[in-house]
Amino acid sequence: MSKLLLLIFLACLGWYFWRRLRLPRPPAPPAPAQRQAERMVACARCGVNIPEGESLRLGSRHFCCAEHQRAAEAEREQG
Repeated sequence: MSKLLLLIFLACLGWYFWRRLRLPRPPAPPAPAQRQAERMVACARCGVNIPEGESLRLGSRHFCCAEHQRAAEAEREQG
């Protein structure tokens, strides 16, 4: 009796692996794109730190928004 159970178990195990090898494997998910770290700069008006690529420049100074950039331009024009 135990030999019959062992034979059935081995047959089921063989069938499982045979089926698993025949099934197509799903494609691997694409690797997430890694972004490079970007240098942080401080807004010349309020001091908020923002990525350099998102900042607005006026000369060598960086600003977090157009409003702060316009205010700096107005101050520079006034003297």
